[in-house]
Amino acid sequence: MTDRTPLLNVRDLRTVFDTDSGPVCAVDGVSFAVRPGRTFALVGESGCGKTATALSVLGLVPPPGRVTAGRVELAGEDLLALGERRMRAVRGGRIGMVFQEPATALNPVFACGRQVVEAIRLHRRVGARRAKATAIDMLARAGVDDPTRRAKQYPHQLSGGLRQRVMIAMALAAGPELLIADEPTTALDVTTQWRILRLLRDLRNSDGLGVLLITHDLAVVADSADSVGVMYAGQLVETADAGAMFAEPAHPYTRGLLSCAARLGDGRGRFAAIAGAPPDLSAPPSGCRFHPRCPAGRDDQRCSSARPPLRTVSPGHWCACWQCSGDGANASASRRSERPAAQPDRRRGQEHTDDT
Repeated sequence: MTDRTPLLNVRDLRTVFDTDSGPVCAVDGVSFAVRPGRTFALVGESGCGKTATALSVLGLVPPPGRVTAGRVELAGEDLLALGERRMRAVRGGRIGMVFQEPATALNPVFACGRQVVEAIRLHRRVGARRAKATAIDMLARAGVDDPTRRAKQYPHQLSGGLRQRVMIAMALAAGPELLIADEPTTALDVTTQWRILRLLRDLRNSDGLGVLLITHDLAVVADSADSVGVMYAGQLVETADAGAMFAEPAHPYTRGLLSCAARLGDGRGRFAAIAGAPPDLSAPPSGCRFHPRCPAGRDDQRCSSARPPLRTVSPGHWCACWQCSGDGANASASRRSERPAAQPDRRRGQEHTDDT
């Protein structure tokens, strides 16, 4: 497999939750690809469907949710066609998962080393002694200081940054091809965030891992992602290389997200806001789901009557907006006229404290 061949290929994924108000489509026709040695970030507001997409890939959508359509291919194999027994071997084996909150993902009554050992023995045929030695090595590789001592400690005895590193060690235990990281820096201080992101980037580069990064933090995207998919109300509205998305955002929602992020040290100290609120997915608006909040769509009847398809803005850059006709010159001119006042600062802070 080359770096041009998708490791994970998601096509027209649709995930529905049955509720008292009727079916809610949390993931609606989402398509993207993750390549070996590359990071693809899904970004958007809370509740937009990012985590539901990751759970759909893993076959872990909780009831009353279910995947109703689409394909999820890992190195060409359709994961949606696998039975639960074979899917369990994929989870934690070929796909590693770093959860949002390690304090709840880790078992509080077992030592951290034992939990890494269990992850190893679940997917590798090794004895207890070999698994313990491998667990120590994995903890060291994940950046845990004094891993032999830390392996004997319980989750509550570790800092948030160290708990996250234990989760990363568990995710890497079986040598996965793909790593899914769901908000891996939530609730961590800025320096620890930077260290965790650097660790994930180093592991990706050394092992050729494909990484699916779930985040709402545009600074994390700017620092870590090679390509980006922007989600809104369960749908993918823009996808592009990270540099192109920050330099030339095409969708009005993407431009709104960027304008909400203040640049550190710009002297203004003011945040913009996107007017309105995300729609109720049990009764979504017709047409483009963003049109009730979109200044650009108020005078275009298509915005309220028909869902816009993803159109090519430029090579490798797609946008689902009727205002982005696919004419690169017109799209670029439109974006220049509506460039956000502020973009997130892509510089990271310097190390100055220990996350232990």
